[in-house]
Amino acid sequence: MPASRDVWTQGLSEIFLSDSLEIGVSYDESLSLLLSKYRSRKRSTEIDISDSQGLDALIKRLAALKDNTKIIVFPLKNRVMSGHCFIIDDEIIGCAFIKRGRACSQEGLWIKGKKLC
Repeated sequence: MPASRDVWTQGLSEIFLSDSLEIGVSYDESLSLLLSKYRSRKRSTEIDISDSQGLDALIKRLAALKDNTKIIVFPLKNRVMSGHCFIIDDEIIGCAFIKRGRACSQEGLWIKGKKLC
């Protein structure tokens, strides 16, 4: 585990200790794609930033890495949060979690609130 002084580790500990923890299949991801994805997530108007954990610290940490860094991503979720942990050289370097239940889906193709088909 990372240093307990990192704020994001508190949320991670809660998820690890959760009785509803589900761990997905890990995968490798490129640094540029991860940075783009999480910067976009932070800017998104659909996400209330107070409903996330670790996002700011993760972006800072990823931005400081070299482009060729190998990052392993572990999807995690419980009844409350859903997100990912990021591993480099067998060490958790960050995580990003968002409260679940914020998304909704509708059948068909919708653009600007109008169903096209």
